[in-house]
Amino acid sequence: ALTITKTDNVDDINNLLTTAQFVQNESRAHQVMLEITGHTIENWRREPETKRYTDHMYASAYHGTYADALAALLPCAWSYAVIGEQLVDQGANNADNPLKEWIELYAPQMAPDTPDYNAWRFEALDRAVASLTPTQLEHVAQTFLFSLEMEWRFWEAAWQQTHWQFEF
Repeated sequence: ALTITKTDNVDDINNLLTTAQFVQNESRAHQVMLEITGHTIENWRREPETKRYTDHMYASAYHGTYADALAALLPCAWSYAVIGEQLVDQGANNADNPLKEWIELYAPQMAPDTPDYNAWRFEALDRAVASLTPTQLEHVAQTFLFSLEMEWRFWEAAWQQTHWQFEF
């Protein structure tokens, strides 16, 4: 939603609004995960890698350019779509899988009539960087790569079940 304030391109604004509205559906996916793990939103807090990642995305959206904001957000949506697509291709979205709803929410082939928002995000980023100086372009590239690294670490932390070292 913050990224909307960085552009005056009407098509981009509409796509960003659709993306922001997706959060309502995504909240259901988070609820599924909480139910499976036995957690509630009241006793959940962001683990270190998640906090570091979301802090980076917020900083890019608040303080960066439109290109920075897009670059910070893109790896998240892109990775979820790739993971969802691969899980559907492997048949993991079967009725016995408690994560079926989560998988189908993110798999692009489950909504064939829906625009390809990841393609749009890459196109929007390409447009946003088209007139940047080499220094600005390098900053956006570093923002994207940092988000990509943080996305990897987010999934790795979940796999490894890493937590805060100290309770506070």
